Amino acid sequence: MKMLLYMALGIIVTIMRICVFVYCIVGGLIAAQEAYHLRGVLGEILYFLGFDKKSLIAAILVFFISAWLITLVGSAIIFIAEAILSKLIDNIWQILGRSLAAFVFAPYYFSKAFIYYPIKCSTIVFKYLSWNAKFFLSLIWVTLLTILLIVFFYFDTINLIAHQFSGYYKEIINIRRINYNYIFNIFGICVAVNIISLGVIFLFKKTESLLYIKAYKKLNQSKRYKKEQDKDFSSQEQINNFEQSELDMLLKIFDLTQETLNKENLKKHYKELARQLHPDLVPLHRKKEAHNQFVELQKNYDRLQKYLKE
Repeated sequence: MKMLLYMALGIIVTIMRICVFVYCIVGGLIAAQEAYHLRGVLGEILYFLGFDKKSLIAAILVFFISAWLITLVGSAIIFIAEAILSKLIDNIWQILGRSLAAFVFAPYYFSKAFIYYPIKCSTIVFKYLSWNAKFFLSLIWVTLLTILLIVFFYFDTINLIAHQFSGYYKEIINIRRINYNYIFNIFGICVAVNIISLGVIFLFKKTESLLYIKAYKKLNQSKRYKKEQDKDFSSQEQINNFEQSELDMLLKIFDLTQETLNKENLKKHYKELARQLHPDLVPLHRKKEAHNQFVELQKNYDRLQKYLKE
């Protein structure tokens, strides 16, 4: 397959070189004619430089300069196109594999971005954060669900989607030859869904880390309060349970588990979070908040390092 593709590439490059050569001659002659009769922008430039009308020397100079420029630009375009196409041919199986993955994983990434992570972040808020945050999140969920219900029932979205897909199904089962437009359209939709979903997943991961940092901060405050009140810590088992929940929260902040926790993985995930939360990378009105979060992240990192040493 690669041999056939390279043969096709050789033919395409040859045709492109012929086109550049023809365009170079034609373009040079047109420019020379304009220069000879002092017409257009070239004529004005030559007139400004002191050339007379119907100057053969000026026309010859313009012809060679124009032909050289067209050849230079054309050669650069051919070189870049050939390099890109060669790279694509060399990695043709990877490209085909990823194209297939775009079809297969589009529903997976979509469900992860718009179902799994929203529910996961909501669970963190409802489980660990304040009642104000819970109320605000509940309000957001109610608003979104109301909008979705209005869209689905008012615009009769389910019937529209079913009708559209039934039309596609009828066309597919009655097809007598391959219609590549459908394939390219579906592939384009899958790629767009993947890109959007991965972007949303990245944002939710960042939000998840921030939520875990806030939750860990609240857990520490609760721990200090209970120690000051000298209650709920009557047995060593209760203290150990609280410390285990603290460790679990720290691992969630850095997206680690007990099995994957080591110095290399911890450092790697810390650097990723530090890049996301660094105060120099946020707008001015959020610098103070970002600084506090960054300091909290550093404390969490130090706490896990201490745990590893133990």
